[in-house]
Amino acid sequence: MPACFVITGYGIKKDYINNRDIDLDKTFKHIIKPIFEELGYECKRSCDYPPGMIDTIMYKGIYTADFVIADISTLNPNALYELGVRHALKPYTTLVICEDGIFVNNKLPFDLSHLTALSYHHDGKSLDIDEVDRFKKVLKDAVTGMIKANKVDSPVFTHLQGLEITIKSFEAYADREKAPMISPGGGLTDAVSDKTIAPMSVDKNTGGPSLSDMIDRAVADMKAKKFTEAITSFKKLLQIKPDDAFFIQQLCLATYKSGLPNPIDANKEAYRILEQLNPMSSTDTETLGMAGAIHKNLHKLTHDKTWLEKSLRFYERGYYIANDYYNGINTAFLYWKLASLGASKEETLFYKMQAKQIAKHVVEICNTLRQQADYAKRPDKEWVTNTLAEAYYGLDDMANFKLIMEDRRKEQNNFSEDSFMQQFEELKTIKEKVEKILQ
Repeated sequence: MPACFVITGYGIKKDYINNRDIDLDKTFKHIIKPIFEELGYECKRSCDYPPGMIDTIMYKGIYTADFVIADISTLNPNALYELGVRHALKPYTTLVICEDGIFVNNKLPFDLSHLTALSYHHDGKSLDIDEVDRFKKVLKDAVTGMIKANKVDSPVFTHLQGLEITIKSFEAYADREKAPMISPGGGLTDAVSDKTIAPMSVDKNTGGPSLSDMIDRAVADMKAKKFTEAITSFKKLLQIKPDDAFFIQQLCLATYKSGLPNPIDANKEAYRILEQLNPMSSTDTETLGMAGAIHKNLHKLTHDKTWLEKSLRFYERGYYIANDYYNGINTAFLYWKLASLGASKEETLFYKMQAKQIAKHVVEICNTLRQQADYAKRPDKEWVTNTLAEAYYGLDDMANFKLIMEDRRKEQNNFSEDSFMQQFEELKTIKEKVEKILQ
């Protein structure tokens, strides 16, 4: 069976151009893999093999695969490097794809700007089914066309005409199995000689789950609120990839959500884990949001104002960096909290006005999102609605508050209900206290 090797990041990666997270697993599982399996290819990434073999599998896959797809969404450095290796080794059948946000402000690197890159739209944590269907057709047509045309697509072989790559020896796995391949100096071949390089395969002696299976298991534990199991899973993943930001963030989240051995120690341990990502200087809004949440939890547990002030610094920085509703509404909430703890009427009034000013801007952010043509497809609609409800209440805009609460009822926001009601009820109590102080 011919092989397609996919160069891509795994899991959720940060798109620093647009300051959002993109789940690249969804692109692979719902678009790339189905198309190549339909065309009769084995389709895998390096993370689809046992962890101890990733480097070997990556280089072997890049060289021996009959076709390579390079998804350079988020401009992941590893993906860009691996694409360069493929272009240096193979003249044919390498196709670049990317999420369309990469073209914002012409951010495609200059050395890649001359390549043909197929683009698709990614919603961040999900893919729209219509977009999946559209891009699968585009991808299939492009792949079949490239195989049929058999033209050089590597810029290395285009500009260095006559270049040939000779590999004198290549250690194969014991269970090697001959398959159609791309010859070093030509295109796809059906004939296979005795010197054929072995296709991608797994040494049966290694065993164990693939990295992608381990990630899926850990994420499933988080969704099921099995936080103790998730902690174990993400610790194992960090042994393999010690600097992976997603693994660190998820271990942090699972740790403070577990509440073990007690809520205070759980939150302090969570922040110790998060310190690997330097939250004091980070511009990553996911890291800042987690740091803010941890310190807000610690204030609630200890009533120590210091934790509240630290929480505000993290949330407010995230809000100004991302201009987003999540950090914004939490910043407004913490200003209300500080208003209730003000040492004087002047201080209380100052914090109250800060809270209202930010809430006003958060309303603008949320309503802008709700006016977008594809808003109904957003996976975070219930959080936008929750945020608007809290913001309108903080602004004393009871007419719009009642309308948005009716929208919440229709949406049946069961997943976020507990989280929303907990903070909303606290806000009601805080506002009453603030008004009494200012009387």
